[in-house]
Amino acid sequence: MLEAGLSRSGAGDRRSSQMMRQAWVVVSTVFLSVSGLAAAAPALSVALNPSATSIPVVTATASVAVHTDDDASGVNSFSFGLTFVPGIVQITDVQRGGLYLASCVAPSDLFSVTTDNATGKLCVLAACQESFSGSGDFITISLQGQGVGTGALTFSPDGCVGLNPPPNGCQMNEGSPFCAATSGSVTVQAPAPTPTPTPSNTPTSTPTNTPTNSAQVLGAVTLQGRPTPPNARWSVPLRMSLTPQGGGQALTCTPTTDQSGNFSCGGFAPGTYTACVKQSQTLRNCQSVSLVTGNNPVNFGTLLEGDANDDNCVQLVDFSILATTFGKCTGDPGFDARADFDLSGCVVLVDFSLQSANFGQCGAGGSP
Repeated sequence: MLEAGLSRSGAGDRRSSQMMRQAWVVVSTVFLSVSGLAAAAPALSVALNPSATSIPVVTATASVAVHTDDDASGVNSFSFGLTFVPGIVQITDVQRGGLYLASCVAPSDLFSVTTDNATGKLCVLAACQESFSGSGDFITISLQGQGVGTGALTFSPDGCVGLNPPPNGCQMNEGSPFCAATSGSVTVQAPAPTPTPTPSNTPTSTPTNTPTNSAQVLGAVTLQGRPTPPNARWSVPLRMSLTPQGGGQALTCTPTTDQSGNFSCGGFAPGTYTACVKQSQTLRNCQSVSLVTGNNPVNFGTLLEGDANDDNCVQLVDFSILATTFGKCTGDPGFDARADFDLSGCVVLVDFSLQSANFGQCGAGGSP
């Protein structure tokens, strides 16, 4: 079996990670090259729609599509490289657009997404056995505000560094001339000022039995590979722990997120804690929090997918689980939901892409 003889040493993990990534790059490049041999792509113009995206406040979300008004007939593969300002916005999800969904129905069709929110890079590689037809959206990108301001969202080969970068950040069919791509921007607005209430003669309300020294965590997580929220696939069970930084017993909570990735846990004493969150198929995220009486918003960031066996690392044993059930859907003999990382009901290339992007990593605290 693939997991036989698995070593947890640093050198072993690095070799496993390199092998996995090399295999993925080879498969993606060959698929795109073969697809591009069918015919030279027509000269297309693509643009971001909308060209200027607005997000109302930090942590709120919005979507932007890579769109063409031209006839895409003759195109059966595309690659896009984009750069963005990570201090302004992060990419939480990339989904197939209407053009892809209308033509790409074979199990072997390729759709690979590589996102680096630390450096502001996005690379999308896609190929179909059938040609696209008509105009529309190639992909839809979900964005989440990180800081107030305006940042460029730019087509660039720098978005695909090390992944066969497309010239000009946009190419239809491998080997064809690059397409004309119009970049855009995204703005995260500052919250509107809260009006100061005017004192009135309204009598003071009767106190309730709600504890006055209790702290509540209003948490939020971003899940990879999901449609734009709100969506039922964002609702997942989590495990949250709060460990007092001054020493003491860890406190736990097992909330379920809503359809936008939000959750709450309450009844904690105010203080400074190390707060950690994990889902059974993701790596653990931790951060230091100082809780005060009342509500405490905490954004735990993006939970990285690919941990099929829930040991807080993405390694060969997780790839073995995915490989065994690859191509199967709910109800099929041998289907293993642990490898269905995007909760689509099937284990397909998007699940492989999510796992390969995080392969070789462990979550906060390492493997148990």
